[in-house]
Amino acid sequence: SLESSALVRVVVSVRLVVRLIHHNDDDDNNNSIRHNGGRPGDCDRWFSRDFLCRMSPEDFRRFRENAISMVLATDMTSHFSIVSEFQRLVPSVPSVGDHSREEVDKSTIDILLKTALKISDIGHLTATLDVHKKWVSRLEEEFFEQGDCERARGMKVSFLMDRSMPGVSKSQVGFFDIVVFPLFKAWVDVFPASEPLLEHVTENYEYWRSRESPPADDVSKSP
Repeated sequence: SLESSALVRVVVSVRLVVRLIHHNDDDDNNNSIRHNGGRPGDCDRWFSRDFLCRMSPEDFRRFRENAISMVLATDMTSHFSIVSEFQRLVPSVPSVGDHSREEVDKSTIDILLKTALKISDIGHLTATLDVHKKWVSRLEEEFFEQGDCERARGMKVSFLMDRSMPGVSKSQVGFFDIVVFPLFKAWVDVFPASEPLLEHVTENYEYWRSRESPPADDVSKSP
């Protein structure tokens, strides 16, 4: 229908703009404070752009509401609640190719979009191993830089951000087990064509797991 087509255009526009807002003026450090404080302001600056001027008031309201909601959803503090909600909805969401239901309610669309954004936000996990390792190395250095700033200001250094302690490269197995696999497996249940993403995630996981496992000769020497 024309109404459905208009909704699709709004949704796609939101997804594109949210990716821009999410990384706008991003210093690549932990942005949890900015997500809860500055990000809506970032959204409003984007909402003044000319490309939105032809939207109807209702579409613009929907656009703004969804954009802010999705940007806030990228904060890790909301990760588990979003994944839990997505998993709860999985049985009721028609898989791709299932045309038995033409309508999906707004709350389902909202959680689908938030989950899609979370998938794309950690997209390096689905990349080839060499690319993935580069991203992990960069992330670790960014975390350490934030830890340096926190220490210089007399603040408590955040978890995984202390250079004198193991960083994110030493915690990948736990991150995959607790955060990554539940997210990607739930996504593939709804979008089976995304299975290759999960396969790449698993390959990268096996690399980190092999680094944590002691060599075979060391195991044989253990008491």
